[in-house]
Amino acid sequence: MATYIEREPTKDLVAGLISDAKELAAGHLGHMRGEIKDEFHNLKLVMWRIAGAVGVLAVAAVLVGHALALALAALGLPIWVSYAVAAIVLLAVGGAILELLPHVGKDSDLIPEQSLAEARDDLKRVSQSFRQNSARARSLPPTPSPAPARSPR
Repeated sequence: MATYIEREPTKDLVAGLISDAKELAAGHLGHMRGEIKDEFHNLKLVMWRIAGAVGVLAVAAVLVGHALALALAALGLPIWVSYAVAAIVLLAVGGAILELLPHVGKDSDLIPEQSLAEARDDLKRVSQSFRQNSARARSLPPTPSPAPARSPR
């Protein structure tokens, strides 16, 4: 008696693969949507903090500039020279502060790097699994077709 190996038809395997890929993509898209939403929220918070800091620093810079100019004028410099020196000093300090500040944050670009990396890794795993399964299926001996049922005489 021959032993028959039951194998799923190829179209069922491909349909299952496509179904799994759709579910995987839907999950990753949902994760990306959430990550973009979080990054956008963080970007808004950063922008509000920067706007507030700029407003406060502008008022402070004007007051410090006046104080520095008046102090230099009190030392006997002409008032126009005092204001010019105060402006140059404050511009230099502002430039130095801008250089010391961190540049654009990596989490404020609205690109879901983590989700994209996870999707790429999952895609690699699925393709490797598909290659292994297709290689295994090719190495199996062909399944003989079952003998037709004989009708009783």
